[in-house]
Amino acid sequence: MGMFRKKSDDGAEQVALAAELTVVNDVLRTYPAGSKLSFGAPTRCPQCANFGFVQNTNHAAGTCTTNCLSCHISWVITARALKAYATATRPQQNVPGPTLGRPFAPLPEPDPEPVVRVRVAEPAPAPPPPPVTAVEPEPIAPPSPAPAIAPAAEVAPVEPEIDLDHEPLRVLVVEDNPFDLATLEGLLAPFSADEVILTHAATRAEGQEATRFATFDVIVLDLDLPDSSGITTVLEWQHDCSVVVPIIATAQEADAALIQEARALGVVHVVQKAHLDQLASKGEVGSNQLMKLLRTTADRGATTKAPTPQPGTISAF
Repeated sequence: MGMFRKKSDDGAEQVALAAELTVVNDVLRTYPAGSKLSFGAPTRCPQCANFGFVQNTNHAAGTCTTNCLSCHISWVITARALKAYATATRPQQNVPGPTLGRPFAPLPEPDPEPVVRVRVAEPAPAPPPPPVTAVEPEPIAPPSPAPAIAPAAEVAPVEPEIDLDHEPLRVLVVEDNPFDLATLEGLLAPFSADEVILTHAATRAEGQEATRFATFDVIVLDLDLPDSSGITTVLEWQHDCSVVVPIIATAQEADAALIQEARALGVVHVVQKAHLDQLASKGEVGSNQLMKLLRTTADRGATTKAPTPQPGTISAF
C-alpha cells in the first residue's frame, strides 16, 4: 500500500508543478522575449500586463502571491516552477522590436588583440647633382683660434599634451518603453559619435550583462522594467552588478519618498519622464541641457554622493 501511495503522491506533485508552470507561462506572455522572472519580485498581470502588488512571499514554502489592482485577480509564482522553467527546453520567443531613428551601438564583444598597421613612406628621390664648374683656388689663410664655447644649458623635456576631452561620453540606457527610448535618442541626436556613444538594454538583466563587456561613464536606469520595479530596481542593480557607475534614474511619477530612497542609495539624479519630454520640446537648448547633466554626472564619479534633495522636489537641469 505504501508503494501505491508514493506513486499517487508523485503524480499529484507533477500535476501541481504543471499548473505552476502554466502560471509562469501566462505571466511571461506579457513580457518581451527573453525576459526572466525573479522570485519575490513584482510580476506583470497575466491578463492586463500591469505590474501587480506582492501580497505575501513565503520563502520556506517557496511561494509568492501577487495581486493586480486593475483586474483584482491574484496569482502565485513558485520558486520550483521558476527553476523548472529555467532548466526546461522551450522554443525561443521571436518578438521583433521597433527600430527608432539612429541605431544604438551594439553591445561590444571582448576586445581582440590589437592589429597595428604601419605605413612606411617611400623615400623622396634625390635631387640631381649641381653642374661642376672649374674654380680657381684661392689662397688659404691660416686658421684663426677657435672661440671658447660655453656649455649648453640643460633643457627640461617637454611632456606631450593629452586631450582628455576627446573621449566620447559612453552612456548605457536601460529602458523598455520605445517612446521614452526615442525621446532620449532624439535629444542626443545632434551630437556625433565622437561626443556620445549610446548602448541600449531593455531589461535590468541585459543592462548588467552589458557592463561585463564594456565600460560606461553613466547609466540611465528606468525604475519600471519588466524584471524589476521601483526602488527594488536600484537595490538589485547594486547587488548584482560588479561595476560601480554613476546612475541617473528615470521614473514615470517621482514622489519625495522615492527620491529620498534613491538618493540615499547613491543615485545621482532622479528625473521624471515628463521633464524629458519638456527638454525635447526645447530643441537644441534641451539637448545641450541633457548633455550637461550626463557629463556632470559622469564627472562626479561613483564615489561622490549628491546632496540630499528637499521634500517634494526632483533633480533639475
